[in-house]
Amino acid sequence: MGNEDDQYWNKYKISRGNKEYIKEIRNPIKQLKREIYLLKEYLKYYGVDLWIEGYVLFVNMNSPVESEYTVNDKNEIDDILHLRRNQVLTKNQIEKIISILK
Repeated sequence: MGNEDDQYWNKYKISRGNKEYIKEIRNPIKQLKREIYLLKEYLKYYGVDLWIEGYVLFVNMNSPVESEYTVNDKNEIDDILHLRRNQVLTKNQIEKIISILK
């Protein structure tokens, strides 16, 4: 658990023997924001300037925070993939991005 801007979060896990473990992990939202920034700047360096969205998906749909970067409902995944498109890439843009990332 943690807040969106915390550097680290505490991850709570209960073992099969009902023992609780706490592990400190890096904040996945902060990691995501950094990765979006790095990818955007990398592509921009090669002449591809576009909007990039990213999300943290909590597998058990139990996000400890409310954030525009987290997905808390399986229905949101379909909406993100099919309804929230801010831009449509051309075939040439897609091919250029693929060649840059190879």
